[in-house]
Amino acid sequence: MSYEQGETSSPRVGVVVVNYNGLAHLEGCLQALERQSYGNLTVYLVDNASTDASTDEAEQRHSGIVVIRSPENRGWSGGNNLGIQRARKDGADYIWLLNADIDLEPDCVEQLVEAAADSDAGILGPVIYDYSERERRVTFANKVDWVGCNVADIKSREEFNSAPPEEKTISGCAMFVRSSVFEEVGMIDERYFMYLEDVDFCIRAVRKGYGCAVAEKARLYHKMGGSLDNRNGLSPFKVYHGLRSTLLFWRKHLSRREFHRTFCAGHLGKWLSRVEERDAGEAERVRANAVMDALWYFLRGYDRSEWIYSPSWFRRFVSWKPWLIDRIMSL
Repeated sequence: MSYEQGETSSPRVGVVVVNYNGLAHLEGCLQALERQSYGNLTVYLVDNASTDASTDEAEQRHSGIVVIRSPENRGWSGGNNLGIQRARKDGADYIWLLNADIDLEPDCVEQLVEAAADSDAGILGPVIYDYSERERRVTFANKVDWVGCNVADIKSREEFNSAPPEEKTISGCAMFVRSSVFEEVGMIDERYFMYLEDVDFCIRAVRKGYGCAVAEKARLYHKMGGSLDNRNGLSPFKVYHGLRSTLLFWRKHLSRREFHRTFCAGHLGKWLSRVEERDAGEAERVRANAVMDALWYFLRGYDRSEWIYSPSWFRRFVSWKPWLIDRIMSL
């Protein structure tokens, strides 16, 4: 099966799907895209140096997709940037950043294009439902609490409409963006390997005058992942990138005083509590190291996407009195 090109008069949509060892999800996503009623659509499959056969199999089964292979895993941000660049080069009017662990109603893209035509928003999203419980709405969009330094789901149209523009963002799970937005706002910040990169991009777009909107007739079903608050099942990888991205985001968008007095004073201690638990077992020790690595990355001001390991002297210092680090950072 292949993806058909529709009439040239209709806007061209480039769908960017980033894959990393996604054998369990990728085929379902590509089949959902093939079922779309909207014709003028091109799928850009970005492989982030997968070690399984997922991208090879997808390329064999779906002759119409454009495969972009990265020699290294560039995360959600870097992988999507590769696809965005190619889609813009090919003349896409809209670029849809889409997770692989989803399913779609057949008219999802059509509804997004129609909603975009009737709106001046720069970024749109579908309504997201649970993959297994199809009538359970998971989220309408996301909301940034600048006072409490939190990002939470918006559950209803009423809550979305009442929120100020600078608080509303669209989930990176399915972010439908006018191509022109990238010209003025720039690309996705690749310092965020994963987590909060979508929120960061939306906030940057809103500050340039591009609003966020929801196409209420567009339905997407998402296989929801584990929460960052799941302490027992959280991998060191997620701990590291969760804290690193959190520190980067709030420091980028708050004043120095607000960052230290609001974010650090209210949230950093919850992360550093993992360091206090480091002697409870091997899993706790590895997660504690991930916290210290993320903190080291931030304090040193690195701007690379890869994992930066903290030196042994820094780990000893933080492990000595984690509460002291919290106190200093909160000043």
